[in-house]
Amino acid sequence: MKIVMTNFIGEWIEELQDGFNNGIEDVVVFFRENLKIILEIAGGPEMGAMMSGMGIEPVMTFVQNAYRKHRENKFRDSDAA
Repeated sequence: MKIVMTNFIGEWIEELQDGFNNGIEDVVVFFRENLKIILEIAGGPEMGAMMSGMGIEPVMTFVQNAYRKHRENKFRDSDAA
C-alpha cells in the first residue's frame, strides 16, 4: 500500500506543479493550507485548531518523502532502461 500511495502522491504532485509558478514549493503551500482548513473543519470549534496544529506536519512530511521517493524511483527506472 505504501508503494501505491507513494506513486499516487508523486504523480499527483507532478501533474499539479505544472499549474504553479514555483512548482513543488507552491504545491506544498497549496496542500498545507487546504489540509489546515480540512482539519479545522473536521475538528470543529473545540478541536480544530489543535488538530490542524498537530496533524499538518506529519502528513506534509509523508507527502514530501513520498514525492522524493517517487522521483528517485522514476530516475532509477529511467537509468535502468
